[in-house]
Amino acid sequence: MTEALRLPRASVVRRVAASGLETGVLLGLLVLFSGLAPVTMFLTEIFCVLLAIYWGVKDIDGGKWSLSKRLTVTRVVDRTTGEIPPRGRMVVRNSYYLILCLLSAIPMFEWATLALVGGVMLVDLIVMVATPDSRRIGDFIANTQVVPVKEN
Repeated sequence: MTEALRLPRASVVRRVAASGLETGVLLGLLVLFSGLAPVTMFLTEIFCVLLAIYWGVKDIDGGKWSLSKRLTVTRVVDRTTGEIPPRGRMVVRNSYYLILCLLSAIPMFEWATLALVGGVMLVDLIVMVATPDSRRIGDFIANTQVVPVKEN
């Protein structure tokens, strides 16, 4: 196994704040769609599928599609090369959120599954704060790390 590079650590405070904002926006949209659901059948389920797609693609190209990565001016890199990882690994990095969001599209289970997402996010936060390089569970799975991007 190749040894990891010494990469700069992204600010945990900024990452948590940006992730909180991103989650708040997504949760607000979910509540909005849920409120409209009696008028439009399956709108909440459709939103949950779209949310799963967002979780699957948001870190592709180093986080190019992620609201939180844009706010914190960070990107996801491979720990052994320092380069942006292949797209498949970025989907794997967020796979547990993607799967939970897809499960939340099942009527009757949506709110219970979303509560589970909140619990997983809390575990991710604890892991991120506890590790010296601020990695979360997905980073360990995909051998990645979030690093600050130098602004020009």
